Amino acid sequence: MTTRSATLRRFWAQHGPRARDIVFIVVALLSALAETLARRDEGALVWVPVLVVGLAGAAALWWRRPHPVAVTAIGVVVFAITQVPVTVAVGLFSLAIRRRDRVL
Repeated sequence: MTTRSATLRRFWAQHGPRARDIVFIVVALLSALAETLARRDEGALVWVPVLVVGLAGAAALWWRRPHPVAVTAIGVVVFAITQVPVTVAVGLFSLAIRRRDRVL
């Protein structure tokens, strides 16, 4: 094993989980933005709650590892309001990985 590949492997072992979290957050933000832009034609200020709730759902993904139940619950609310499934999907994925009890 070369020194460079060992260094890269150590870097991803240390920073990989948070890098994946950031990717999930960016995808959730882009999905919320796309849904907001799609709803701008519906009428005055209909898009504001979609944007605010979508941003809150994307921010909640930062805590998906220590609090998967809370993030999944937030994701259900976000999906009910915005019809953006990213937060609930990532929350359910995290819940399936982290919990093996009745909550799942």
